[in-house]
Amino acid sequence: MPPSPTEIQEARNTNIGRLFIRAHRDFQLRSIERLQALGYHDIATTHATVLMYIDLKGTRIITLAERAGMTKQSMG
Repeated sequence: MPPSPTEIQEARNTNIGRLFIRAHRDFQLRSIERLQALGYHDIATTHATVLMYIDLKGTRIITLAERAGMTKQSMG
């Protein structure tokens, strides 16, 4: 017997990949909210992807682009 629509939805909701994505999004949102609370008002969730690639002493844009899998033109 095939699974019911409810069983399918439950399987989707508890899929480990989806749970990781939810946790990742929640972490990004909380991180950005914290940075904004610290006075970094211009920062948005779109910046979170780049922030994780910045070294403590700074990072060149070409290195950021390589780490993020982007071209330096799209990073700039």
